[in-house]
Amino acid sequence: MDSALKLFDRMPLRDVVSWTAVISAYGIHGDGDSALRVFDELRSGGRRNPNAVSFVNAISACGHSGLTMEGFECFESMQRDYGIEPAMELYAAMVDLLGRSGKLGEAEEFIRAMPVQPGPSIWGSLLGACRLHGNVEIAERAAAELSVMEPDCSVWRVTLSNVYASSGLWEEAAEVRAEMRRKGSRKEAGWSYVESRGMDKFKFVAGDTRHPETDRIYEVWRSINEHLADAFVESF
Repeated sequence: MDSALKLFDRMPLRDVVSWTAVISAYGIHGDGDSALRVFDELRSGGRRNPNAVSFVNAISACGHSGLTMEGFECFESMQRDYGIEPAMELYAAMVDLLGRSGKLGEAEEFIRAMPVQPGPSIWGSLLGACRLHGNVEIAERAAAELSVMEPDCSVWRVTLSNVYASSGLWEEAAEVRAEMRRKGSRKEAGWSYVESRGMDKFKFVAGDTRHPETDRIYEVWRSINEHLADAFVESF
């Protein structure tokens, strides 16, 4: 992050893309206050104005830092001061903002008041927040919407099952899993991606052995684990 900021400070010309990149970086690192500071600098720059992507990243940074009111201010400013009509990504960022802060009822009201038809990503975000905060009632309503939009999708069913399980509703969780089996759906493996020195991204799952240099990769991984273990012991 420090190197990125030094490079940003040395740039002779900073366009909205470079400003937005810094806002995004602060948000990823959970520093919402710094993200908003940079966002305010962008907004006060006279000839340069934030675009929709800038607002998505600013609102997302607020969501990751618990700055709910500040996120709402960004959303309102976007339409009021810049005439930017929110796209689905902006609505999703707002639902995530409310969901992370535990304002699930407000998030549902926000979704139902949207002037456009909310897509699966919107309801999926709310369902994920319900899992985080253990709200079964709203989770069931979100799942009902998803069952219409994506009747054969297993992802939201897995999340709903986890909501039930985390609330001790084992029979309900088992019923959702049974429904998945009846439909022939299963939980897909979680994929990860790695990119090194500008090379193409490699997609893999836990325990993957498809890479041509698998032996070398696992050798390096074991070495890293050993160093981490030694460092942990030395810290005590």
